Amino acid sequence: MITLPLYNQILIAFINLIGICLAFLVLQYSPLKWIKRIFLLMIVLMFFWINFAYLARLVGRENDFLSLISLKIAWFVTPLLFMCLYFLVRCLFGEKEKHSKLDKFVLVCGTLLSVVTLFTSLVVKNIEFIGSQLTIIYGKGMLPFLGIVFFIMCATLFFLFKEYFRNTGRTRTRIKYILIGTFIFYLANVIFNIFFPLVLKTVKFYWLGDYSAIFLLGFTAYAIVRRQLFEIKVVLTEFLVGVIAILLIVNIIGSRSIFEYVWKSVLLAIFFVFGYLLIKSVTREIKLRKSLQVAYQKLEELDKAKTEFISIASHQLKGPLGIIKGYLWMILNEKYGFLSKKIKEPLENIFKLNERLIKVVNDLLNLSRLELGRIKLEKEYFQIEDIVYNIYKELFSQAKEKGLKFIIKKPQKKLPKIFGNKLKIREAIFNVIDNAIKYTQKGFIKIEFFQRENLVFVKVSDSGIGFSREETRNIFQSFRRTRRGAILYAQGAGLGLYIAKKFIEIHKGQLWAKSKGENKGATFFIALPVGINSIEKNKF
Repeated sequence: MITLPLYNQILIAFINLIGICLAFLVLQYSPLKWIKRIFLLMIVLMFFWINFAYLARLVGRENDFLSLISLKIAWFVTPLLFMCLYFLVRCLFGEKEKHSKLDKFVLVCGTLLSVVTLFTSLVVKNIEFIGSQLTIIYGKGMLPFLGIVFFIMCATLFFLFKEYFRNTGRTRTRIKYILIGTFIFYLANVIFNIFFPLVLKTVKFYWLGDYSAIFLLGFTAYAIVRRQLFEIKVVLTEFLVGVIAILLIVNIIGSRSIFEYVWKSVLLAIFFVFGYLLIKSVTREIKLRKSLQVAYQKLEELDKAKTEFISIASHQLKGPLGIIKGYLWMILNEKYGFLSKKIKEPLENIFKLNERLIKVVNDLLNLSRLELGRIKLEKEYFQIEDIVYNIYKELFSQAKEKGLKFIIKKPQKKLPKIFGNKLKIREAIFNVIDNAIKYTQKGFIKIEFFQRENLVFVKVSDSGIGFSREETRNIFQSFRRTRRGAILYAQGAGLGLYIAKKFIEIHKGQLWAKSKGENKGATFFIALPVGINSIEKNKF
């Protein structure tokens, strides 16, 4: 029998102990029965995998047959462990009514592969020892074995990444932990269990791939019971206090004098007091965190309800306002007959107010869609100059009425096309320029656009009220405005720049602003990427 290094013996014992603890945690605190069963099966498979692989190396050349059987058992459970991980991910995050054919394929292939590995020589043909080093002789079925295992790995990662990008908040965090454990496990197996044995012809570090299963199970267990970890803290604290108390009592029993007996008893009494206070403190912290968690969930529900209300109310307002606009336009253009100047002026004011209301309603709709993730983008190629020129023409009369110098500086050469949603980009740029006009009482508004490497920039400068350094962080937040801006333009809702920034960001661009201070103007920069070579339809 071969004597393996001491660190290897310690590691195998430690991993087995950790595995038992993880199984206990999931069985105790996971609310889902199926999750408990699959995870427990994964723990059992890990025990078989690492212990029989360890046994194969430990037995050595003294019993080649036992060593070969042990190795085959270790390889037998390998596809089953990968398969269990796949179904664990499907149970935790997947849509069970979908991909049923893929589920059946993974189940059948993984099971058949395990049976073939254990009862034939197609995967593991034989073993031999060079000194104390075990070498595996692979069969003709090794490459198909790796191919099927790799397919199961990819299918698992497909669902993990799909759910990661589709979800937010706690669910996304849980997926992140499973992804970390899965990545460590997969990487270690590819390097130490596949690349080293097949390419470098060495299994010296084979145990590293086997033992990496503990990372997979550890991160997965944490993701499963993450919400219940507060209760685990109490259990662990009580356990620790109990163990120390037992040790102190044993120590008292072994006292050699009355004085030693007394001071150890006093020490035990003090420990009990502090131990009780410690447990009470941890319990209080848990209750506080639980109450905060419940309050946070209620706030999330209220926030979602608020967003839904804004969306419904805005939809209800948009229709009537559009009809009012249509009738006012026809009246002002004398479609119903001659209109005197005395009546026309008030109607023009009403038309402007209606336009302002439509803008606010559209901003509220955009806000609710952004928060609920319902913004749909139909993308196309377009010239950014065309959008800016059209906005310039549309807002020119507004700037002229205020006596502002409205300047647009043409680029030195034609800029490359942008790939994105033309309407959303236009709305973002419009909001920035319109904002500059609103908050500039005298002076100028200047628009420039240019290219720097793979980015197209739109620069909007003004001589308006500006903002302080402290206010910079607020100007792109929803329903937040600068102090002087709220005084100067009381009708604003504080949504224009927030929506503009969000629209630019979902196009992988950036929007930011600079100002030297109050009454020193401001400069807004919009940067959008160029050079995308595919047309797609995305939902953000």
